[in-house]
Amino acid sequence: MTVAGGLVERALIEEREKRRIRDRFRSFMAPERLAVVLDHWEELVAEDRPEVVATVLFSDIRGFTSSTETLTRQGRGSEVIRFLNRYTDAMVEVIFAEQGVLDKMLGDGLLVLFGAPEPSPDHALLAVRAALRMAALVPELNAIWPLRDQRPLRIGIGIHSGLLMDGIVGRGRRVEYTVIGDAVNTASRVQDYTKEVLARRIEREGDDGQPGATILITQDTYEQVRDCVRVDPDVPSLRAKGKAEPICVYRMLGLSDLKM
Repeated sequence: MTVAGGLVERALIEEREKRRIRDRFRSFMAPERLAVVLDHWEELVAEDRPEVVATVLFSDIRGFTSSTETLTRQGRGSEVIRFLNRYTDAMVEVIFAEQGVLDKMLGDGLLVLFGAPEPSPDHALLAVRAALRMAALVPELNAIWPLRDQRPLRIGIGIHSGLLMDGIVGRGRRVEYTVIGDAVNTASRVQDYTKEVLARRIEREGDDGQPGATILITQDTYEQVRDCVRVDPDVPSLRAKGKAEPICVYRMLGLSDLKM
């Protein structure tokens, strides 16, 4: 094959991969975010791509697995899919509005990025605002939650800001934009911790039987948004396995100016 032929073949392969990314992520990124991925293709596929500072948000529906099992036993499995479609559409809309990128859907769980692949100086604030908007949707979504009369819809959201690596992984049939690093792992652990924090609140204050969200942010995120938010600082630090030091967390109460 000639040099020119090789260049043409490489260009065709690259365009094919871009097309796959475009088709795959059209529903997970706002058009402007997707355009950035494609415009920075060469940088994103580079194996020596440097780490970036961004904010990661994980969300999860409390008790979703057991709820799904209950509904399946009752022959109502299709209601789970219908609810998830409505739930995801609503959440993605507010995520996109705050410049977030839906990196992964893990059943009822969402992994969202702010400040990647396109850098943003306000990535932490964007993540916090998105979380509060997600929380505001919960009472409305509870109205279509199949088990609303037995257990209200509740979600947990964990947010952490830090270094991570992002890029295009895979070639050929399997091409994905993904993120890895301690920031991702920490955000996931903080989201898991919302279960314990919610349980403690119910034990202390009683269960009001109302839908809602528990949002926890780490110290690293709080330092970037402290002038813009109201928080409950009286949350025990998270002692995560594999971490030498406890992870300081705050429970989000709202924005300081009460504006979304």
